[in-house]
Amino acid sequence: MMEIVHWNKTAHFKPVVAMLYKNTFPGWGPAQLVCEVLFLIAEVLVHPCLWSLSCLLSLYMPITKEQAHPGRVLFNKTIWTVPFLVWHICMYPIAFVGGILRLLLLGIRRKYIYVHKPNTAQPVPIQRNYSIASINVCLFQEFPSRINNLDDPYRRAKQIGERIIIDQYFYKDFQQRNGPQSPESRYSLRSRNHIIQEGVPERRDVQASVEAHFPQLDFICFQEVWQRCYSRLLIAELQKVFPYVIHDAGHWSLGCNYFMFNSGLLFASRYEILDVDFKPFLNSCKFCVINSKGLLMVKVLLGKTGAHKRDVGYMFCTHLQAYQGDQKVTDKQLDDILRWTEEFRQETASKHDSVKLDCISGDFNFDNMSPCDHELSSHPLFDQYEDPCRERQGMDKPWTVGTEFRQNLLWDQEVSTPEGLCSVLKDPLQRQRYMVDADLQTSTLDSIVNASCKVDQHGNVIPSPRGGKRRVDYVIHRKNVSRASKYKFVSRLATLTDHIPVALTLET
Repeated sequence: MMEIVHWNKTAHFKPVVAMLYKNTFPGWGPAQLVCEVLFLIAEVLVHPCLWSLSCLLSLYMPITKEQAHPGRVLFNKTIWTVPFLVWHICMYPIAFVGGILRLLLLGIRRKYIYVHKPNTAQPVPIQRNYSIASINVCLFQEFPSRINNLDDPYRRAKQIGERIIIDQYFYKDFQQRNGPQSPESRYSLRSRNHIIQEGVPERRDVQASVEAHFPQLDFICFQEVWQRCYSRLLIAELQKVFPYVIHDAGHWSLGCNYFMFNSGLLFASRYEILDVDFKPFLNSCKFCVINSKGLLMVKVLLGKTGAHKRDVGYMFCTHLQAYQGDQKVTDKQLDDILRWTEEFRQETASKHDSVKLDCISGDFNFDNMSPCDHELSSHPLFDQYEDPCRERQGMDKPWTVGTEFRQNLLWDQEVSTPEGLCSVLKDPLQRQRYMVDADLQTSTLDSIVNASCKVDQHGNVIPSPRGGKRRVDYVIHRKNVSRASKYKFVSRLATLTDHIPVALTLET
């Protein structure tokens, strides 16, 4: 397999004052509408060729639940290989025309899509608690999804949205029906730092839990929503509760992502969005050179406290380099985040604003305890932002659990339901069997995806303090702005993603 080598995107991106673009293309009236229609036509022309290729390759990438039926796998290969191959070849000329049209339009297309559903019920204007979730959903075409041992992104997109929204309506009912949480699922740790600064609330206990349902959320930061067709299905569900959505964020150019994939970032909010910006990382390697990973920056209106005074929040969503190995990429991306967040705050600052929230959420692709990630977990970013799961650099708090699945075990019966996965995450030995360990010496595809649970000669799990604790999904908050009160690891999306969503509740 050809390896894509590390490179530096040397293109200079001119700083632009952040604002909220409500149209995908610049211009007004007919010109803007024509661009929208032409881009839709380009997508329709390209899609059949890519879809047939994905279906063809998927025949030869069975997921583990299909491997239990080799006869059926062979039958599908025999019946469908030739039709998909012929269809793919026939679609080449049409896809070529669509691809050229797409490239021309991407040159003027704005770097995100903003959608707003005005009829959705609005939250209470002013409140003290806000909850933010980070969810990696792996919504790609069928074949790339199968590389992660997932299938049917169309079904998964709808079900992910449905499960999140059901929990928003009925979470209180779930709590009442299940009664008080058991000691195994909830912990309460007293912060060691009792220093009280003027104007900053005293830091109290962080209530941590593993739960089978999402709490009531105010903001959701998604990663790996790669395909527009699947993002629309997800958004259709999300907007039943979250009226404001930013999706399809990315920067398309030959020097950024070869005009291929977006960032995969999607932001959903109950609260009005005031300003948005997106910047692509200047350094990447391997698969990440063909996508537009970066930082999605959003300013939200939490409420008005007077004629000209208002409470606002800053939400930053990101997805960092995966499997960097010996190539020093992620540290440069963290440098970018630290610089860009500061620039965004300055560009959008107003004397009428009172900042109540400032959070960074996403898939960081490194943990706090593995030796190979030591330099990353000690980055200056963590001097400004607090990770509620961290005891100190190099050691997580006892209640943390890993968020990265051993992908070959995704379809095991024990973790095939939210309740089953929740039970496994609460059990240290079972968790170690299903989640990646936080003892990695190298951050490579082989060392992470193909790593197996450590067992003795009888097949029993060998207990390890770092077993099943590779925590790569983060919600961190800026120090001295808000206080962490609750942290949840959520098993609601069992079999729908290879990550464990996390949710943080902050008090302002």
